[in-house]
Amino acid sequence: MGTGKYTQSWWVGFFGMLAGMSLLLNFFLLWKLYQPIILEKVSRFKHPSPLSAQDHVRGDPAAAVLIIEYSDFECPFCRQFHKTLKAVQSEVPLRWVYRHFPLNSHPDAARLAEASECASEQGRFWEFADAVFEAPSPTNWTDFLKTWAAGGGIDTARFQTCMSSGAMHGVIQRASDEGERLMISGTPTFFVNGERYSGAIPQERLREIVVQAAH
Repeated sequence: MGTGKYTQSWWVGFFGMLAGMSLLLNFFLLWKLYQPIILEKVSRFKHPSPLSAQDHVRGDPAAAVLIIEYSDFECPFCRQFHKTLKAVQSEVPLRWVYRHFPLNSHPDAARLAEASECASEQGRFWEFADAVFEAPSPTNWTDFLKTWAAGGGIDTARFQTCMSSGAMHGVIQRASDEGERLMISGTPTFFVNGERYSGAIPQERLREIVVQAAH
């Protein structure tokens, strides 16, 4: 009699354990399935930090539309989107802010970001950015930096000193930390008057978004 009760209790416990494991497994599978959607929803409550004197701003300061872009100089999609943004900006008044988010998968992205800040010291950030995104792909970036510095209308020695000193490493790291806070996982990611978008969207679609945001 006692043995039967013990056996019954053992089976109850065993099946209870299986049920618990099944629930945990289902929860794990659901989390893996919906994690990107959940994180995207959560990230929409996060907003870029306010503009500061360190930001790189292009366009009409009085424009009703503000685009804050998180970008990577070595990203092919950012290359495409850079051209798209320039085209739309030539048609519709907007302020365009470039912020760094170099991806670990791009070995030269952080170095190019630092170079852009060294160029910015001499008032040439946007000239540098345009040159990088207009360069043929693939590019030997070491040769590119030497060539650009020689013909970029800047103090070459000052630019090289800035690059070799690592003085801009902290600037890029702070920008990357901002991107992490915003849960950015890919570039380009951009905000149009605070509304978040991702990817190198087509020119017509971007124009629609900008026009809508202006009203």
